[in-house]
Amino acid sequence: MSAHTIRTGLLVRAAAFLAAASAALALAGPGEAARLVSPVQATCWRVTNTSGTAQGRILVTSPEMETGGGAFFTPQGNLIVNPMQRAAFRVHLTRWNGTRWAIVASSPWKAQDITLTSSPDTWLDLSTGRLVGGGHTFWFSPGFGSLAVYAEYHWYANQYFSAYSEAGYTWLHYDQRLPYSGAQPYCTY
Repeated sequence: MSAHTIRTGLLVRAAAFLAAASAALALAGPGEAARLVSPVQATCWRVTNTSGTAQGRILVTSPEMETGGGAFFTPQGNLIVNPMQRAAFRVHLTRWNGTRWAIVASSPWKAQDITLTSSPDTWLDLSTGRLVGGGHTFWFSPGFGSLAVYAEYHWYANQYFSAYSEAGYTWLHYDQRLPYSGAQPYCTY
């Protein structure tokens, strides 16, 4: 293969890439790519307090959420790359009541203004207006039954993105001190 053929092939591929990238930039619409990168994670624990009483807790981590990203032109002709979008989540502890999973406790909504991907460290508690950690702990007494964690995720609309929401249950993992049976949809105490 000649150097001219290789160079021509590279130029053709580069031109095709630039054309596709330009088309994607020109066609980028509101909220097209907002997504949940990693849902909340939950771990079941059984602990004994200083008085010898057993308690259970479920530790829930914050999710990783992405914006739609992209580049947009303002009406004045300015290019905005990866504009911010507010993303929020909250988690619920649910208990099997014999016929359905019923919510028994909930965390507050926690939000971040993100440009590309959320950070696990600091979130805004929308009920208090204070900055808090992304995780949440649910405490309960042993014998409480079967418990599961349900999470809600929301991306707020702004001038660049449409609103978007999704929700679902997360798999729970057991701490090494409990009988391990792998990740499962609920903990039983």
